[in-house]
Amino acid sequence: MTGSAYVLTGFDGASIFSGSNKQGSFVAVYDPGSRFVAAKLDKYTPGDPYDVACREAAADYNAAGSVATSDGFAFNAALGALAANGCQAKIILEVPPNPVRPGDPYRSFQPVAASN
Repeated sequence: MTGSAYVLTGFDGASIFSGSNKQGSFVAVYDPGSRFVAAKLDKYTPGDPYDVACREAAADYNAAGSVATSDGFAFNAALGALAANGCQAKIILEVPPNPVRPGDPYRSFQPVAASN
């Protein structure tokens, strides 16, 4: 499955993300049914100020696991750090939304380095 890379622009601390790229912007809700993929930390460039902050946030995201396996606080804190630093993530949104899960357009989420 392929996805688009978005710069994360906001996170409400619970389940609502926003982001943008050249094709537009989105605001979407995730839930435990969303697929969260580990970040590939080796893709972040050492010494690049953007990548240092985003790699650290991505490492915290990987360590926290997922909504389904973490206490929620650590995972949401990692997601918040990704958004606060303007990091990128490869996101697959279901458009139009799935009628079985109408409030959850997220199919997949993975932090990515700016060079991806």
